[in-house]
Amino acid sequence: MADEANTSNSDTQAKSQSLRLWPALLFILIGLSVSLGIREFGSTNEHNVIRLLIAPLVASIGIVLWWLVGSRVKGLHRVYGLLLFIGLLGILFASQSEHLAAVLIVLIAVPYFTYGVVILLTLVRNRAWKIQSRWAIVYMLLCCCVFSLLRVDSVSGGLIPEMYWRWKPQLEESTSTVLSDESPAKIAEVNLEITSADWPEFRGEKRDGQVRNVSFNQDWSTPPNELWRKAVGGGWSSFTVIGDYFFTQEQRGKKEAVVCYLVETGEEIWLSTIEESFEEIMGNGPRATPTYKDGRLYAQGATGVVQCLDARTGKQIWQRDLRVDAKADVPQWGYSSSPLVVSNRVIHYAGGSDDTSVIAYDKDTGDIAWNTGKGKTGYASAQQVSINNVPQVLLTSNFGVESFVAATGEVLWGHEWRAKSNPRVVQPLLTEDGGILIGTPGGQGTRRIQVAKEGDVWAIEEQWTTRKFRPYFNDMIIFEDYCYGFDGDRLVCIDTATGDMQWKSDRIGGQMILVKDMGMLLVLTEEGKALLVKAQPEAYTVQTEFQAINGKTWNHPVIAGGRLFVRNSEEMACYELGPA
Repeated sequence: MADEANTSNSDTQAKSQSLRLWPALLFILIGLSVSLGIREFGSTNEHNVIRLLIAPLVASIGIVLWWLVGSRVKGLHRVYGLLLFIGLLGILFASQSEHLAAVLIVLIAVPYFTYGVVILLTLVRNRAWKIQSRWAIVYMLLCCCVFSLLRVDSVSGGLIPEMYWRWKPQLEESTSTVLSDESPAKIAEVNLEITSADWPEFRGEKRDGQVRNVSFNQDWSTPPNELWRKAVGGGWSSFTVIGDYFFTQEQRGKKEAVVCYLVETGEEIWLSTIEESFEEIMGNGPRATPTYKDGRLYAQGATGVVQCLDARTGKQIWQRDLRVDAKADVPQWGYSSSPLVVSNRVIHYAGGSDDTSVIAYDKDTGDIAWNTGKGKTGYASAQQVSINNVPQVLLTSNFGVESFVAATGEVLWGHEWRAKSNPRVVQPLLTEDGGILIGTPGGQGTRRIQVAKEGDVWAIEEQWTTRKFRPYFNDMIIFEDYCYGFDGDRLVCIDTATGDMQWKSDRIGGQMILVKDMGMLLVLTEEGKALLVKAQPEAYTVQTEFQAINGKTWNHPVIAGGRLFVRNSEEMACYELGPA
């Protein structure tokens, strides 16, 4: 009889601690469904934030509420469990050296704690509560230990945090062991005149990302011949290629550098450094690409230092500081505008207060020639175009798009389209029939305006706006009345006349240029893969591909002199493109 009574009491105690698990499992199912649905159909950074952070966090909050009010666990056990959960997250937060990295690691870890505990309790639901609770405590301690051994160094183009084990050297630590900040002080015998085979500035001579009068072998079943591969300092700069030499910008330790290399071998010719550095979770180092003109290089660093250098030696001719000249703070993601040289002016986005967002310097002396513009935030570069046979300079910003006279800074016209949440980064794009495309990330999308001069007055007409094409920092290309660009991290094709989307690719991210004579887009994906994609509206078709480089790749590829140049913040490589 005593045994029967003990068994009855044990059954009663077990029943009183029997968990109501289905609400928690429902929260997990909803959270996973939202995340998987967005992964399949979403494109933009906002979608990725919802998929990876918001949906799991909301589901986790639901699980915490379930634990407190609907789990059937005794009151003190609920309190102890909640305190343990909060305490472990606090330890995890304190384990990170940087505030933003700590926030991200906690947000990533939360669903592993909550989802995992619920699934574990479901698996051991037939055990005594004492055993169930001990398993849950051990699991949460292990979660805390594992995530404490991780760090967030950076985020992807889709704002996805990238985690690494703590014992893996950070990028700057690994490159500093192989890269010097002392110049070899050699002489580059650069050509003063730019030829059709050169690539003198960001996105090419016309800044439209097009390679002209070039064709090459499209069969990459055997990848193109790799001429060399080198470690490179941090940064998102592209290349400037002039004859036998190429130039780029890097961060080496705590110095920003403009570097000259030999095309044939990748040998470093000279190195010019300044005591500046830029560190940020999107990636450290310079963002802009140097511009070549008449034997000189014009470079803008991530902190706002503007330089004119002798392209032969790297010797500095003059230097300015946008922070001082425009009375501006360094943008959140760093100064990213590549210098535009027009006649005797070097034009930069500066991001100052009203009427100082754009600054032009004298090309030879560095003296301020003019400053104007309404945009306070932006990451695009100035671009020279001709509209109604009138040469002018366009620049997009949070204001919209403005047009300036290069020599004087006179504002010809402006179209106000305020960027609401995300900054504008991509270049304004001139269509083949005279329209202008303005790309905006987030929910605003892309707009086409038509600009015409009627007497002395400029008329601007909005022709269409689409929210289905939302480019962030991946630049666009125009070819035969169609625009090719990235909606978030998916390559898309839209009709420039109507804004209608023709097709959309899988998630690839990256940057691209157009090989015009071949009708091909050369896409360098965020994972460093080189793709040849047909520039056609019928369908997304990859002609051929190969793995060109390793690591997160945001830098624009370059084709010059029959060679393909690629780089990221870790390495750079050069490939010989065989004859067609």
